[in-house]
Amino acid sequence: MTQKSKYFSQFEYEFFRPIPPLTPDTTIFTYIDPWVISYLTSEEKQVAEELLLQALRQKIDERWLYGLRELKSQKGLSLLRDLFPQEQDTKNKIMIAEIILAIDPNAPELNYVIDVIKSSTESPIKITALYVLYHLLEVELNQKDSHELILNTLFESMEDKEDKVRKCAYGRLIEYFNLRYVTPKVDPILQLLEKRHSQIQDRKAIRLLKKRIESQEIYPFSREKYVELVNEITGKPVNLEPSSCEVCKKFSQEMSADLANNEMIPDKAELEDAITLLSSKNCIKRCPLCFRLYKYQYHYTYYIAGQSEEDESLIRCDRQGAIELMDEYLQYHVPPEKIIRYGDFMVID
Repeated sequence: MTQKSKYFSQFEYEFFRPIPPLTPDTTIFTYIDPWVISYLTSEEKQVAEELLLQALRQKIDERWLYGLRELKSQKGLSLLRDLFPQEQDTKNKIMIAEIILAIDPNAPELNYVIDVIKSSTESPIKITALYVLYHLLEVELNQKDSHELILNTLFESMEDKEDKVRKCAYGRLIEYFNLRYVTPKVDPILQLLEKRHSQIQDRKAIRLLKKRIESQEIYPFSREKYVELVNEITGKPVNLEPSSCEVCKKFSQEMSADLANNEMIPDKAELEDAITLLSSKNCIKRCPLCFRLYKYQYHYTYYIAGQSEEDESLIRCDRQGAIELMDEYLQYHVPPEKIIRYGDFMVID
């Protein structure tokens, strides 16, 4: 390499400068950004690869492992397969397995990761291993059996003796099955997992999750179908006056905030999104206690002079308000493609 580019100098800084020990509030990505590797020339990538390989032969450093992953290094894969059986530290061994599996998702090191999750090791290491499995679900696996094995392991981990492990497994399954928009604020599954460990409770939580997954119904979008489903999912009677509800008493009939001036509607996070428009921030929110509905709308306007306006509003409504929200959306946007329903939650995509 005749001359260093600014990107190679950035690579050296990111991957080889001294960094402080990681704390519970930090990860390796607090200190490095592997993106810089993608900007290296072919020659620079070869030099970077050799530097990382040479360093890893001396000791295990998470930065250097992620560097090989970013390079998709076959030389690195060969070295890591040599290092893996020699490594005695479980955390380091999990990190090595993670990079091997990132380069070769069907590698046999998957079995080690699963064995760690099923072992009696401490919960932080199990949680690291669960994230390794979750990331594998995001890639195409050649073996269908491996995919099923990973999912089964995540479900089984909801029965772990440690509540942090149970909740982590549940969170990864929520993400994988794209249930984050349809999980109640008062979540009966999470409540079961947070209680003192009981096999009966844990298995009930698993059944409830599988039922939520299986409840998915997908329809081609039409206004008529939307209205029909709104009438169904907003059928729960509102059983308290606003002043008597611990959540609703925090909101007036209509509220607004000027976001451009750092205002915001307080406590709106306590409401759940009953009807989510994925291409818009507008939605129908619902009180998780008394089921009262709210129409949430977000407005942003940019002016050619460089000024902008940004605000939000929250208005108590009924099912007619949910229909009006869609009519307002259709007036200015291309109609969505589909409606996805999970019980009394609806996602418009």
